[in-house]
Order: sequence, then C-alpha cells, then structure tokens
Amino acid sequence: MDAYSNKEFSMFKIGGVRIPTASAFMRFLFPDRYGVMDSRVVGKITQPNGITTLSIRDDGYINDTKQNTYKYEKEYVVFLQSEAGILNELGITYKDVDKDGIAIDSYFRACDVEMALFI
Repeated sequence: MDAYSNKEFSMFKIGGVRIPTASAFMRFLFPDRYGVMDSRVVGKITQPNGITTLSIRDDGYINDTKQNTYKYEKEYVVFLQSEAGILNELGITYKDVDKDGIAIDSYFRACDVEMALFI
C-alpha cells in the first residue's frame, strides 16, 4: 500500500513480481505518469535508440535489478512523459471513448505513448 500511496515504483516488492509486471501495476494505477516497460518496446525502440541503458538478458528479457528499477523511473518514464508532452504541445490527439462510450479526442498520457510503441 505504501507503493500506491507514494506512487513509488521501486516500492513494489512482491515475491515473483518482476519489473514488467510491477510497471503494469503502475501504468493502470497512474496512467498519466507511467507506462509498461515491456521487452518488445525496450528491445525494438528504447535500447537501440539510446533512450534506455538497461541490463537485458540475451533473450531480450529485462533483468530484475535495482539499477533497472531506477532506470525505469529516470530513463523510460521520463521518455514516455516527454513524448506525451511533445504530442500534446503540438495539439495532436487520438480518437478514444469516454466512460459512457462516447467518441472523444484525447490528449496523450505516458501510457498512451507506450501503447503506441508496443509492437
């Protein structure tokens, strides 16, 4: 509960929950701020382009290390928030639906950038 109350990714320490799953919790709890750190986005986009400098296994899986937890906050999340900010400043929106199922134009959140990059 402290992780939720403090919106602190590094506090999500649950046996068997690794970085990608913990980042999914954060994404759904705080979508404006976080996105899922998935090996597909990392392997195809952020690592090859020097956006993240994570420790990754040979099979592309993100190592569950304290340093990678830190880099999730300081590299990956910063990138997602920055890209969302740029898109929003340019006035770019995407089609979505509100809670009542009505079509709306939405501005980008960190999680929307991650979802757009998920391949």
